[in-house]
Amino acid sequence: MPVAGRPKKSVATASDNSSSSDDSAYANGQSDNGTDTTDYNKNVSAEELAQAVSDAPDTVSEAAAEKTSDDDTKSGPKPRRGRPRKTEGAAKAARKTSGPKKTNSGNGRRGRPSTKPPASPLTKISGVGVTMATRFEEAGVTTVEEFSKLSDDDMKEVLQKCGPRYRSADAARMEGYREAAREAMEA
Repeated sequence: MPVAGRPKKSVATASDNSSSSDDSAYANGQSDNGTDTTDYNKNVSAEELAQAVSDAPDTVSEAAAEKTSDDDTKSGPKPRRGRPRKTEGAAKAARKTSGPKKTNSGNGRRGRPSTKPPASPLTKISGVGVTMATRFEEAGVTTVEEFSKLSDDDMKEVLQKCGPRYRSADAARMEGYREAAREAMEA
């Protein structure tokens, strides 16, 4: 009864007459699944097969070493995979040295010009952020000196527009802002 799967590989020699019926069928040109193997058996003699097996590398690392030694006979380096390296070519070096840099905004930086307005002088005051400084500038207070001289009523009116955190500002907090403005003027 034939065994399922791949047939055993065996090489029939002229001196080997004691092989089983499956092996002799394989050697005579038929496998278990009925395919013809006579071309394989006719082209390779037992001595050639024994020589090929003895010449084969014993380990995977030996096979890899043989493969790299075969690759060394080819000329040139292997092509690099992935993104090409940046190089300093003659054209790139010429561009770097050819005149001043082009700037869009006049501040010495390349690229898009800045869309941010210049920083307000009121942001130098401790506790005054960009939004609060914008609200005070809308009310007509543009310098730190003007900020330090604001009355409680004028400051409270502007702080009402700054948001819920500042709506309940008392006299002590407003005096703290004026004191921070005086310190910013001295610095």
